[in-house]
Amino acid sequence: MSGAGNMQSMNTIIRNNRNLLRKISIFKKDSSFMSARKAYLKAFQGEVDIRKLSKQELRKIREKVIKERKKESLRLWIISFLITIPILFLSYNLYNSFVQYQNKKLNENFVSDKELEKILIERENQKKIEKYEFYINNGDNWIEKQNWKNAIFQYKNAVKEFPEKYEANYRLALGYSYNCKFLNKDCDKGLKLVERLLKVNPNDSELLILKEIMNK
Repeated sequence: MSGAGNMQSMNTIIRNNRNLLRKISIFKKDSSFMSARKAYLKAFQGEVDIRKLSKQELRKIREKVIKERKKESLRLWIISFLITIPILFLSYNLYNSFVQYQNKKLNENFVSDKELEKILIERENQKKIEKYEFYINNGDNWIEKQNWKNAIFQYKNAVKEFPEKYEANYRLALGYSYNCKFLNKDCDKGLKLVERLLKVNPNDSELLILKEIMNK
Protein backbone atom coordinates (compact mmCIF):
# COMPACT_ATOMS: atom_id res chain seq x y z
CA MET A 1 0.00 0.00 0.00
CA SER A 2 2.82 2.29 0.85
CA GLY A 3 4.40 1.75 -2.60
CA ALA A 4 1.12 2.32 -4.41
CA GLY A 5 0.56 5.50 -2.43
CA ASN A 6 3.96 6.83 -3.35
CA MET A 7 3.39 6.14 -7.05
CA GLN A 8 0.08 7.92 -6.93
CA SER A 9 1.67 10.91 -5.21
CA MET A 10 4.42 11.08 -7.85
CA ASN A 11 1.87 10.93 -10.68
CA THR A 12 -0.07 13.72 -9.09
CA ILE A 13 3.08 15.87 -8.78
CA ILE A 14 4.06 15.23 -12.41
CA ARG A 15 0.56 16.10 -13.63
CA ASN A 16 0.55 19.29 -11.60
CA ASN A 17 3.97 20.24 -12.96
CA ARG A 18 2.77 19.71 -16.53
CA ASN A 19 -0.25 21.91 -15.95
CA LEU A 20 1.98 24.54 -14.41
CA LEU A 21 4.38 24.46 -17.37
CA ARG A 22 1.49 24.79 -19.80
CA LYS A 23 0.16 27.82 -17.94
CA ILE A 24 3.61 29.40 -17.96
CA SER A 25 3.92 28.73 -21.70
CA ILE A 26 0.53 30.29 -22.40
CA PHE A 27 1.43 33.26 -20.24
CA LYS A 28 4.68 33.73 -22.15
CA LYS A 29 2.86 33.68 -25.48
CA ASP A 30 0.36 36.21 -24.25
CA SER A 31 3.14 38.31 -22.79
CA SER A 32 5.11 38.24 -26.07
CA PHE A 33 2.01 39.17 -28.03
CA MET A 34 1.22 42.04 -25.69
CA SER A 35 4.81 43.31 -25.76
CA ALA A 36 4.87 43.31 -29.54
CA ARG A 37 1.50 45.00 -29.69
CA LYS A 38 2.54 47.62 -27.14
CA ALA A 39 5.75 48.35 -29.06
CA TYR A 40 3.86 48.53 -32.34
CA LEU A 41 1.27 50.93 -30.99
CA LYS A 42 3.91 52.95 -29.18
CA ALA A 43 5.81 53.43 -32.43
CA PHE A 44 2.79 55.18 -33.87
CA GLN A 45 1.90 56.97 -30.61
CA GLY A 46 -1.18 54.88 -30.14
CA GLU A 47 -2.75 53.90 -26.87
CA VAL A 48 -2.24 50.38 -25.66
CA ASP A 49 -5.36 48.33 -25.90
CA ILE A 50 -5.51 44.74 -24.77
CA ARG A 51 -8.17 43.97 -27.35
CA LYS A 52 -7.19 42.40 -30.63
CA LEU A 53 -6.64 44.88 -33.44
CA SER A 54 -9.74 45.38 -35.50
CA LYS A 55 -9.81 45.86 -39.27
CA GLN A 56 -10.41 49.56 -38.77
CA GLU A 57 -7.37 49.82 -36.51
CA LEU A 58 -5.25 47.95 -39.02
CA ARG A 59 -6.44 50.24 -41.79
CA LYS A 60 -5.61 53.34 -39.75
CA ILE A 61 -2.20 52.00 -38.88
CA ARG A 62 -1.55 51.09 -42.51
CA GLU A 63 -2.65 54.54 -43.66
CA LYS A 64 -0.40 56.14 -41.09
CA VAL A 65 2.53 53.98 -42.16
CA ILE A 66 1.94 54.91 -45.81
CA LYS A 67 1.68 58.58 -44.86
CA GLU A 68 4.91 58.41 -42.90
CA ARG A 69 6.62 56.67 -45.78
CA LYS A 70 5.46 59.37 -48.17
CA LYS A 71 6.78 62.04 -45.82
CA GLU A 72 10.09 60.23 -45.57
CA SER A 73 10.29 59.81 -49.34
CA LEU A 74 9.53 63.50 -49.85
CA ARG A 75 12.15 64.45 -47.29
CA LEU A 76 14.75 62.26 -48.99
CA TRP A 77 13.79 63.67 -52.39
CA ILE A 78 14.18 67.25 -51.14
CA ILE A 79 17.57 66.44 -49.61
CA SER A 80 18.69 64.76 -52.84
CA PHE A 81 17.47 67.73 -54.85
CA LEU A 82 19.29 70.22 -52.63
CA ILE A 83 22.48 68.18 -52.97
CA THR A 84 22.11 67.62 -56.72
CA ILE A 85 21.56 71.29 -57.67
CA PRO A 86 24.99 72.52 -56.43
CA ILE A 87 26.66 69.50 -58.03
CA LEU A 88 24.98 70.21 -61.37
CA PHE A 89 25.85 73.91 -61.11
CA LEU A 90 29.47 73.10 -60.33
CA SER A 91 29.63 70.56 -63.15
CA TYR A 92 28.16 73.09 -65.58
CA ASN A 93 30.72 75.72 -64.59
CA LEU A 94 33.55 73.24 -64.88
CA TYR A 95 32.33 72.18 -68.32
CA ASN A 96 32.05 75.80 -69.48
CA SER A 97 35.53 76.55 -68.17
CA PHE A 98 36.90 73.53 -70.00
CA VAL A 99 35.18 74.52 -73.26
CA GLN A 100 36.44 78.10 -72.97
CA TYR A 101 39.96 76.83 -72.32
CA GLN A 102 39.80 74.56 -75.37
CA ASN A 103 38.46 77.39 -77.54
CA LYS A 104 41.23 79.66 -76.31
CA LYS A 105 43.84 77.06 -77.21
CA LEU A 106 42.28 76.62 -80.64
CA ASN A 107 42.26 80.37 -81.19
CA GLU A 108 45.90 80.52 -80.23
CA ASN A 109 46.77 77.75 -82.68
CA PHE A 110 44.66 79.05 -85.55
CA VAL A 111 44.67 82.53 -87.04
CA SER A 112 41.79 84.38 -88.62
CA ASP A 113 41.22 84.41 -92.38
CA LYS A 114 42.53 87.97 -92.68
CA GLU A 115 45.64 87.18 -90.69
CA LEU A 116 46.21 84.04 -92.74
CA GLU A 117 45.77 86.00 -95.95
CA LYS A 118 48.23 88.59 -94.69
CA ILE A 119 50.78 85.92 -93.83
CA LEU A 120 50.41 84.27 -97.24
CA ILE A 121 50.80 87.62 -99.00
CA GLU A 122 53.91 88.40 -96.99
CA ARG A 123 55.37 85.00 -97.84
CA GLU A 124 54.52 85.45 -101.50
CA ASN A 125 56.06 88.92 -101.52
CA GLN A 126 59.16 87.58 -99.85
CA LYS A 127 59.49 84.95 -102.56
CA LYS A 128 59.02 87.62 -105.23
CA ILE A 129 61.65 89.82 -103.59
CA GLU A 130 64.10 86.93 -103.49
CA LYS A 131 63.46 86.16 -107.17
CA TYR A 132 63.70 89.84 -108.08
CA GLU A 133 67.04 90.23 -106.35
CA PHE A 134 68.34 87.10 -108.04
CA TYR A 135 67.30 88.32 -111.52
CA ILE A 136 68.87 91.76 -110.95
CA ASN A 137 72.15 90.35 -109.65
CA ASN A 138 72.32 87.71 -112.36
CA GLY A 139 71.57 90.31 -115.04
CA ASP A 140 74.36 92.51 -113.68
CA ASN A 141 76.74 89.55 -113.92
CA TRP A 142 75.82 89.06 -117.58
CA ILE A 143 76.38 92.78 -118.22
CA GLU A 144 79.89 92.47 -116.80
CA LYS A 145 80.47 89.52 -119.11
CA GLN A 146 79.07 91.60 -121.99
CA ASN A 147 76.36 89.04 -122.65
CA TRP A 148 73.61 91.56 -123.39
CA LYS A 149 71.05 88.96 -124.45
CA ASN A 150 71.16 87.04 -121.16
CA ALA A 151 71.26 90.28 -119.20
CA ILE A 152 68.11 91.53 -120.99
CA PHE A 153 66.39 88.18 -120.32
CA GLN A 154 67.05 88.39 -116.56
CA TYR A 155 66.08 92.06 -116.35
CA LYS A 156 62.78 91.22 -118.04
CA ASN A 157 62.17 88.58 -115.38
CA ALA A 158 62.85 91.17 -112.69
CA VAL A 159 60.34 93.58 -114.29
CA LYS A 160 57.72 90.80 -114.32
CA GLU A 161 58.09 90.39 -110.56
CA PHE A 162 57.84 94.14 -109.84
CA PRO A 163 56.73 96.11 -112.94
CA GLU A 164 56.70 99.42 -111.03
CA LYS A 165 60.34 99.16 -109.92
CA TYR A 166 62.40 101.89 -111.56
CA GLU A 167 65.60 99.97 -110.84
CA ALA A 168 64.53 96.94 -112.90
CA ASN A 169 63.16 99.04 -115.79
CA TYR A 170 66.30 101.17 -115.94
CA ARG A 171 68.52 98.07 -116.07
CA LEU A 172 66.38 96.63 -118.85
CA ALA A 173 66.75 99.90 -120.78
CA LEU A 174 70.50 99.74 -120.14
CA GLY A 175 70.62 96.20 -121.54
CA TYR A 176 68.71 97.33 -124.63
CA SER A 177 71.14 100.23 -125.08
CA TYR A 178 74.18 97.90 -125.00
CA ASN A 179 72.52 95.50 -127.42
CA CYS A 180 71.58 98.42 -129.66
CA LYS A 181 75.03 100.02 -129.58
CA PHE A 182 77.15 96.89 -130.04
CA LEU A 183 74.82 94.52 -131.92
CA ASN A 184 72.37 97.00 -133.43
CA LYS A 185 69.44 95.08 -131.89
CA ASP A 186 66.46 96.06 -129.71
CA CYS A 187 66.96 99.76 -130.44
CA ASP A 188 63.25 100.43 -130.87
CA LYS A 189 62.33 98.48 -127.74
CA GLY A 190 64.95 100.31 -125.73
CA LEU A 191 63.87 103.72 -127.02
CA LYS A 192 60.20 103.13 -126.19
CA LEU A 193 61.11 102.02 -122.67
CA VAL A 194 63.37 105.05 -122.12
CA GLU A 195 60.69 107.47 -123.33
CA ARG A 196 58.16 105.88 -120.97
CA LEU A 197 60.58 106.26 -118.07
CA LEU A 198 61.30 109.88 -119.02
CA LYS A 199 57.62 110.72 -118.61
CA VAL A 200 58.02 109.91 -114.95
CA ASN A 201 61.56 111.34 -114.61
CA PRO A 202 61.99 113.86 -117.46
CA ASN A 203 65.23 115.33 -116.09
CA ASP A 204 67.01 112.04 -115.41
CA SER A 205 70.43 112.51 -117.01
CA GLU A 206 71.16 108.78 -117.28
CA LEU A 207 67.92 108.17 -119.20
CA LEU A 208 68.75 111.05 -121.53
CA ILE A 209 72.13 109.45 -122.27
CA LEU A 210 70.46 106.10 -123.05
CA LYS A 211 67.97 107.85 -125.34
CA GLU A 212 70.78 109.53 -127.21
CA ILE A 213 72.59 106.20 -127.67
CA MET A 214 69.51 104.49 -129.14
CA ASN A 215 68.64 107.45 -131.40
CA LYS A 216 71.91 107.17 -133.31
